[in-house]
Amino acid sequence: MLTMYINVILSLIIVILGLLLLKKTLPQKSIPRSTTKPRQNYFDESFTWECILKLTNPHSLKSDPKNCFNKIRTELIQTFDADDIFLLDRKKASSDSLRLHTQQAANEPPQHLWILSVPVWMALLAKGRIIHNSVGNFEKEEQRTLTNHGVKTILLIPVIVSNEFWGIIGIIQKSHAALFTPQQINSLRLVTNILAMAVSNQRDRLERDRLVTVVEQSSDCIIIINTSGTIVYANPACDKVTGYTPAEIIGESIKHIYQPSLQRKLWEQLRLPLQEGKSWSGQFTNYRKDNSPYEEEMSISPVHNQNGMVTNQVIIKRNITEAKRLESIAEAANLMDNIGFIFSSIRHELGNPINSIKVSLSVLDSNLESYDTADIKRFISRSLSDIGRVEYLLKTLKNFSMFERPAIAETDIQTLLDKLFQLTAQDLQKENITLHISHSPEPIIGLVDPRAFLQVLLNLVTNAVAALDGIQDKQITISMGQEEQGPITFGLADNGCGMDENTIRNLFRPFFTTKAEGTGLGLVIVKKMLAKMNCSIEAQSKKDEGTLIQIIIPTP
Repeated sequence: MLTMYINVILSLIIVILGLLLLKKTLPQKSIPRSTTKPRQNYFDESFTWECILKLTNPHSLKSDPKNCFNKIRTELIQTFDADDIFLLDRKKASSDSLRLHTQQAANEPPQHLWILSVPVWMALLAKGRIIHNSVGNFEKEEQRTLTNHGVKTILLIPVIVSNEFWGIIGIIQKSHAALFTPQQINSLRLVTNILAMAVSNQRDRLERDRLVTVVEQSSDCIIIINTSGTIVYANPACDKVTGYTPAEIIGESIKHIYQPSLQRKLWEQLRLPLQEGKSWSGQFTNYRKDNSPYEEEMSISPVHNQNGMVTNQVIIKRNITEAKRLESIAEAANLMDNIGFIFSSIRHELGNPINSIKVSLSVLDSNLESYDTADIKRFISRSLSDIGRVEYLLKTLKNFSMFERPAIAETDIQTLLDKLFQLTAQDLQKENITLHISHSPEPIIGLVDPRAFLQVLLNLVTNAVAALDGIQDKQITISMGQEEQGPITFGLADNGCGMDENTIRNLFRPFFTTKAEGTGLGLVIVKKMLAKMNCSIEAQSKKDEGTLIQIIIPTP
C-alpha cells in the first residue's frame, strides 16, 4: 500500500515538472539549419497530457518501456498529426539487424533500423541533441536515404538513460514537409524523459529481482542485521542451515540463534569488527535449533551508506560439516600414502648400506685367516663408508625434525643476505660462480626465524651450485621486492641445467632426488621450515634454461 502511494506522489511530481518544462522554449538543435517554416496547425495539449498521465501510471512505470510506449502511440500520432511515431531501442535494434543479416533473412529488417546507419545522426543523438528537419535541408546522401523511405520531415529525440544513449523516439511525416513547432518538440521531450525514467526503473527492477532471486535461492544462510544486532532479513536457507525459519528469527537479536556458551567465545572475536565496521570470517562448531552440532563457516560484511556510515551487517552462514569430513578423509588417505612412501624410502636408503656392510663383514669373516692386512683394510674401509652414509641419512632425518617451533621475529632480510654472502663467497669463488644480489636500499622487514631462514637460503644456494655444474658462465641471482605493505617476494635464480616437468612436480617429495649421492630430503626440509614460518615456496624451471625459486615472506 505504501509503495502505491509513493508511486502516485511520484507521478504527480512528474506531471508538475512537465508543466514547468512546457512553459520554457528549449533551444532547437538540428542539422542542418532549416529554411522550412513550422506548421501553423492547432496543437491540443490535452492529448499530450493524457499520454503523460498514462505513462506516469504506477503500473506503466513498472512495465516494459516498449509496451509502455505502445499504449500511447496512437494518441501521439493523433496529437502530432504524424504518419508514424516510433521508439527505437538502439542496442536491441542493432543486434536484431545483425541477426537478420547473418541469417540472410528473406524478410526486410524492422522498418526504422535504417536510421541507425546514418553516422552523423548517431553522433549528434549520442550527445543529447535532436535531429529535426525536412528532407530538402539535409546533405545529399541523407536526402537519398530519406527519399528511399518516403520521408519528407523527421524528428528524432534521443532517450538518455543514466548518461547513456539508450534509444530514439522519432516522428516521421510522409505526406508533407512542414516542421514541428517548438511546443510540440518540448512535449515530445517530456514524453521522452518519462520513458527514460521507465527504462531506468525497469533496469533497477530487473537488477533488484536478480539479486533477490540469488539471495532467496542461495543454499547459504544469509542474514541481515541492523546496527543494534536485530535481524531484519533472513533467507529460506536459514531453516536448512540453522533450523530456524525466517519468521522465527526476524525481529530477534542475532544472539538468539547461538547458544550462550558459544555467544561469549564468538562475541569476543566479533565485538571489535562490528564496532569498527570491518569484515570478519571464521569457522567454528555451532548448534542448530534442535541442539545438533554442525561445523559452520561464517562471514560478516558491513553495508555502508553514502556518508560511509555502517547501516547494516550481512552475515553468511554455511554448513561445512560434510566438506570437513571429506577433507579429513582425504588428508588421512594422503597421510597414509606419504607415511608408506617415507617408510619404503627409509627402508631402501638404510637397507642398501646395511646389506653392503653385512656382505663385507661376511666375506671378511670367512676369509680372515687367508686375507692379508691390505685386503682386511679394504673391506673395513668399505664398511666404514657405508656406515657413514647411514649416519648422514640419520643426521638428515634429525634436521627434518628441527625448527618444530621457530622463533619468529621481525627480521631485516637484507641482514640475512649479508650473512649468506659471507658464508658462501669463498666457496662460490672457488667454483667460479658470480653472485648477484638485488634489493632496495631501504630495510625490508619480514616475519621469520633468522636462524631457520638462513639455513633455508644455504640449502637453496647449495642446490643452485649443483645445478651449475658444467655451465660456462655460472651465475646465481638473488632479488627481493615488496609492493606497498604487502608480503615480500624473494627470488633465487640460476642459469644452470634446469628441470623437466616431472622433476618440478616431485621436487618437494620426500626422498625424490636426481643426484647420485642425494637423499631427497633437502628441499623437503626447506619447505617444512618455510611452512612453519608461514612462508610459501614455488619453483619455475625449464630444461637447460635455469631455475627460479620464489619465496613469499609475510610482513608485520
